[in-house]
Amino acid sequence: TIYPTYLSRRFAPAYLVVNSVQNILYDIVPNPRTNGTLLEEMIEAGKRQYVINACLPNVADTVRFGFTQLQLNALKQEEPHIWSYILRSKLLYSVQPTDIRSLMQEGVYSDLFGEEIPGNAGKYIGYKMVENWMQQKAPKDLTMESLLTMPAQKIFTEAGYQP
Repeated sequence: TIYPTYLSRRFAPAYLVVNSVQNILYDIVPNPRTNGTLLEEMIEAGKRQYVINACLPNVADTVRFGFTQLQLNALKQEEPHIWSYILRSKLLYSVQPTDIRSLMQEGVYSDLFGEEIPGNAGKYIGYKMVENWMQQKAPKDLTMESLLTMPAQKIFTEAGYQP
């Protein structure tokens, strides 16, 4: 096999629409990642995930996020612990590639949090921050394109994220 299973399972027909929406999002608003902080990386990934979820509400969460059901359940359960670790380890504003990779890089599991948590757990945490901001603070007339260009720090500051 060319691709590991955690990636190749996303080549199934059920993922076609999600993958297409992801590519369209990158065409509309290219990812601004340029040596950003972990916080910026998480929120940028979270913004894109929020738009995907809004565009595809009838698609299963596992397909939209690209996680297995076990991984998604573990993320939901461990969200407070993951967030606590990020804060306790002072990773939020880290620009160190190793710190960012440990939470944002695709992987079958997380080196930091064990085998039930996917390697890119930061995407889920970023999504939860954006979701919280959208529910509480976002202007009601905010477009998805405006969300994608909203500064990550503004979302974080206003979200008051507490898992």
